[in-house]
Amino acid sequence: MHRMTLIAGLVLACTGCGTAEEIRLLTAGSFEDALVRIAESYKAETGHDITIETGTTPVMRERLAAGETFDIVIGTSALLEFAAERGQAPPDISRAPEVGRVGVGVAVRSAVDVPPVQTPEELEALLLSADTIAYNRGSSGVYVQSMIESLGIAGETASRTTQYDNGTQVLAHVIEGGGRDLGLAPLTEVQANAPNGVVMIPLPDAVQNYTRYSAVAAPGAVAPAADFVRYLTTSTARDALIATGVD
Repeated sequence: MHRMTLIAGLVLACTGCGTAEEIRLLTAGSFEDALVRIAESYKAETGHDITIETGTTPVMRERLAAGETFDIVIGTSALLEFAAERGQAPPDISRAPEVGRVGVGVAVRSAVDVPPVQTPEELEALLLSADTIAYNRGSSGVYVQSMIESLGIAGETASRTTQYDNGTQVLAHVIEGGGRDLGLAPLTEVQANAPNGVVMIPLPDAVQNYTRYSAVAAPGAVAPAADFVRYLTTSTARDALIATGVD
């Protein structure tokens, strides 16, 4: 009995102490800050490295279409369905755990005076007061464009509007601007630029939009990939997600 207890104890003690592996992960840029923190915690516990590569949803789709392979993909249901059709994700993505959802906000330099924005009418007034408006070509940008159209101000703002490939460029537009420059981007990316003098204004509840993201380990992924997907649902991971603006 004592021998069996000792063996069991050794097995438990060595769980995760095999050869460290590299896990390649593809995700939306809005999750990057949180995933860096989560990857550090996971490596400290298991020794496995997480290599994080990011892009907007259209860019991720292009990379998957080009045949790139990743151990884990974090994306929208539409992206994961596309990956599943190509054998780059499990066939039943309905079982993929949701990592979180990300809303949209307005980014503005702290030096720019803006009134409170709590209603669609106040948001409309803010956008009409802008010298320039920027948003990306990803999931959040697609929504922002439709929202501006629904507010009935697309024509009035068209000449002052610029679309960028990603949120990083949108935030750079705001940070490097010299006037009343506004950027609409995922809340996580706006929040991450607070140290650069950026103020975050969440969209009013009546027009807010959340993009939901789930995670899958690809068929043929390295062994620890499935465990990292599980780790994304732990309280440690959840704390990091919330701290960086993921709902």
